[in-house]
Amino acid sequence: MARDLPEGALLALGRAADVLGRTSDLDALLAHVLEAARAAIPAAEKGSILFWDEVFQTLHVGHTLGYADPRADKATFPVTRGYAARCARERRPLVIANARQHADIRYDGDIEELRAIQSAVLAPMLLGQRLLGVISLDAVTLNAFDEGDTAILAVLAGLTALAIENVRLQRDLERHVQERAATLSTGIAELGAAPGPQDKPVDGLTEAVKRQLDD
Repeated sequence: MARDLPEGALLALGRAADVLGRTSDLDALLAHVLEAARAAIPAAEKGSILFWDEVFQTLHVGHTLGYADPRADKATFPVTRGYAARCARERRPLVIANARQHADIRYDGDIEELRAIQSAVLAPMLLGQRLLGVISLDAVTLNAFDEGDTAILAVLAGLTALAIENVRLQRDLERHVQERAATLSTGIAELGAAPGPQDKPVDGLTEAVKRQLDD
């Protein structure tokens, strides 16, 4: 499928793969993903990466591109509402030709920039069957995207899922090393503070001298 993508999209995805493989900071990683997505899909005017919360069954925005209202960076959507939620439920790339057409995907909240979105293309970030989140590219015009765009975004979403998991594993490893180092440091300190074997004969000798003096 990747060989059928436009040359510009392939170049953008190649650059994204190179950057994602070398980025260990999650915020920087998300910013690179959205920049690469917009470069690969020129119809995209805005975009966001949303993370899936399995416990609360919600999507919360992790990073945005092109949105000026800071509330867009903190938006949360239940699994039953919004086009990103539909992508999360169906676990497949989607083209939304008209984001205002159906009540279950239409945003009617207070953020004007989100209400202005007319169309979108989305892809789930999956590791096997585990959903990490959704990448959404948005436009203020109807029918801005096509099925070719879903193919591009699906590739990028797969790369992003692997990069996010790599960051998580690296953080877990660093935390484990720090915990082990702290445990080792505490053990060394306790060992240094405890009486050593050489202290026992000295204590015994002291008691013997005291008994001799008492006699």
